[in-house]
Amino acid sequence: MKWESRLSIHQVLGGRYRVMKQIGEGGMSYVYLVEDLKLVGKRWAVKETRLQQPGNAAGVAAEAAMLIRLNHPNLPQIVDFLGPDAEGYIYLFMDYIEGETLAVDFERRGRSLAFDHILRLGIQLCEVLQYLHQCQPPIVYRDLKPTNVMMDVHGQIRLIDFGIARHFKPNQEDDTVCLGTVGFAAPEQYTGKQSDTRSDLYGLGALLMHLITGGRTSQFGQAGMDAMPQEVPLAFRQLLKHLLDRDPNLRIQTAQEVREKLEQIHMEMAKTWRGNQPVSTTHRWRGTGTIALLGIDSGVGTTHTAIMFAHYLAASNQRVACVECMRTEAFYRIRSIFDGEPIRRSGEHFTIHGVDYYPYLESRSLIPLLHTDYDVIVLDLGVYGDNAAMFAEFLRANISCVVASGAEWRQEDLSDFMRRAGFAHQAASFIGLIPLATQQTIRDMEQNFIVPQLYAIPYHVDPFHIDDMARKALSAILPMEQTHSNWRTGLGKLLFSRRSRRDVKN
Repeated sequence: MKWESRLSIHQVLGGRYRVMKQIGEGGMSYVYLVEDLKLVGKRWAVKETRLQQPGNAAGVAAEAAMLIRLNHPNLPQIVDFLGPDAEGYIYLFMDYIEGETLAVDFERRGRSLAFDHILRLGIQLCEVLQYLHQCQPPIVYRDLKPTNVMMDVHGQIRLIDFGIARHFKPNQEDDTVCLGTVGFAAPEQYTGKQSDTRSDLYGLGALLMHLITGGRTSQFGQAGMDAMPQEVPLAFRQLLKHLLDRDPNLRIQTAQEVREKLEQIHMEMAKTWRGNQPVSTTHRWRGTGTIALLGIDSGVGTTHTAIMFAHYLAASNQRVACVECMRTEAFYRIRSIFDGEPIRRSGEHFTIHGVDYYPYLESRSLIPLLHTDYDVIVLDLGVYGDNAAMFAEFLRANISCVVASGAEWRQEDLSDFMRRAGFAHQAASFIGLIPLATQQTIRDMEQNFIVPQLYAIPYHVDPFHIDDMARKALSAILPMEQTHSNWRTGLGKLLFSRRSRRDVKN
């Protein structure tokens, strides 16, 4: 029988933390929300555990010590530790994550997640597993399952409950305790053999199999293959097969390799979708969509055009974010001019005329922003070059735009870009934007380059205020659709879909 919690609402722990409410319960612990009486306004989550035997104190203390040393955006930050007291009660204080577990999210969505969403979850999990496995000594999580993955309000995941994680001991032939969740734990975890970092990769494969089959199975086999949607690519099926091999030596060996394969699948999906879709006259998608702008060279007006796009959409009642994806100080200078203050390189976002601006920040991930209630995210990708990550975002975007020069001596740059980027002329599915070009220039370039859509961007000295001429030009690129007035963003909403490229309707 499980022990009872001894915490009550309004009780104060350690003379500092007042209990607000219970927010979770597991087989070995209770979780409460507490307010910090010292740091006014700050709230934490506290995990209450009770020792069944006095000898277990070292294990719980080891979990706290382990987490206190870790520092990763996909892990909770431990801030305090109390106990054990005379009755064996221990309290671990950590970040309060506003959100829900992947298990709750999965059920709320009817056990149906888009493949694109599953890929992005898998990539985040690989990033945190890679971090844990590269610790010295490596940390084996050992309990990867939907209830141990928290999703915050921005869609960023956090691994919680390190109760059975341990440092890997290479000379130990077996685990002292067989722990893990049946169905997600690797075979070696409940057969008495030693678990290592490859056990976590099996757990990752089991979790992905569980999600892609709608919860029908977490094991690879004919039943699992039959339960997968037909559109799931062969590369993903093969990846799961190698992750879920019973023999650890036959699995993929590192989280980094798994992440690279998932990213490659994501990129290939984007290429395939973009090459097979007809040109649309009205862009429709659900959820949060992305518009990526990539400059062929510096000085062609990529940032200026991105700002115009953002404020054109914001003027049509869209909730818009504009994200700087290259290392410059352009957004910092913009903020300085509007605030009338010296440049502040804080990395915090700011708002101008209804558009949220996110300056470049090396640690910033786009994934959390995709789970906000933005209608559109405009990505200023800077200049095309060797940055594979930025080019991957260009390919993944719902609308990909290339900004080029219309000067006669630079028009060949567009052809050179298509060659270097690997676009066959008949499959090039981006939108070409030519600032300051005349319609005759556009006609001349259309004759020379096979690009599905090529548009002139008129001279517009103030991109933060869209005049009639700019509005007319931009409406040809991003036609707005009249929608029912009781929709959240009102008239002129663009319907984006990040669920899957096959969900796009033209």
